[in-house]
Amino acid sequence: GVLNSLRHFFAPAFSPLLLNVSIIAAVFILYKKFSFPTVSLALGVIVGGVIQLVFQLPVLAKKGFFYSFRKTLFHPAVKRIGLLIVPQLFGVGVYHLNILVSTQYASYLPEGTFSYLFYSERLIEFPLGVFAVSIATVLLP
Repeated sequence: GVLNSLRHFFAPAFSPLLLNVSIIAAVFILYKKFSFPTVSLALGVIVGGVIQLVFQLPVLAKKGFFYSFRKTLFHPAVKRIGLLIVPQLFGVGVYHLNILVSTQYASYLPEGTFSYLFYSERLIEFPLGVFAVSIATVLLP
């Protein structure tokens, strides 16, 4: 993100921890207050996202970054990013469609198959999370 491009890595790396703590705290504190316990998860994600943003704003201000909404949507770089993101959206869409189809197939198979599928997806994503995302975070602005 912006802070990584400004060579500040602590706040962007630490802020996901705040999101996770917020989700866990919301589950423990709010799960009995709603008829659907998943509402506490959703609130934890919303509050955690706001906490992530608020945690990074002072660092951005200290680095001299102030955002203005005026005329940014019509900047040529925004148009270029919009064009470059189309293949990525397609790739992410295919990946999630694959998960949806696999889950549907697993629902017709014997009990426990869905768990095997879920664990295998975690095994696939683990090296990506450890290596690819870490390297991309450092190399890309």
